Amino acid sequence: MIKPNIRLRIRAPRAAIRFVRRFWWQLTALSLSFIVLAAVVAYHNAQYSLSKSELTLVTRSTVNTKLIKETATEVSYNRAAEQTPSTPKVVLAAAQDATGQTPYKAVLSKNGSQAITFSDSQGDLSFTMTPAFSTAAGRQEQGRVIYPEGLNVSH
Repeated sequence: MIKPNIRLRIRAPRAAIRFVRRFWWQLTALSLSFIVLAAVVAYHNAQYSLSKSELTLVTRSTVNTKLIKETATEVSYNRAAEQTPSTPKVVLAAAQDATGQTPYKAVLSKNGSQAITFSDSQGDLSFTMTPAFSTAAGRQEQGRVIYPEGLNVSH
């Protein structure tokens, strides 16, 4: 077996090596890394909203936005709180209550990894949907809750 006669030697000044090994230098480098990461996450979360062209793809929100309740952890809407629907609707299949209405309640967590619950206004019959992908925090915008893609989603 032939051994190569090449030696790579990195010659850094000893003062530079001692400088990098100092605790305050390591702490500063680590702190700057976290600041840059936090700035990237904040920039990503601040950049989502629906543009005018995206809003043309969906219809206007049909719920009374004054009845949407928003807390620090969730956005909820109870159709039974609305006296009369803002626009006439044709219900194809739904169980009506004693008043002939079809009230419903939707609770959407701002944490995208938690479930969205849709139920009757009393919460007796309900189903939940949990996303199978990563999302960032949800935000209410013009009567809709928008969940942008998470940072670890790849296409």
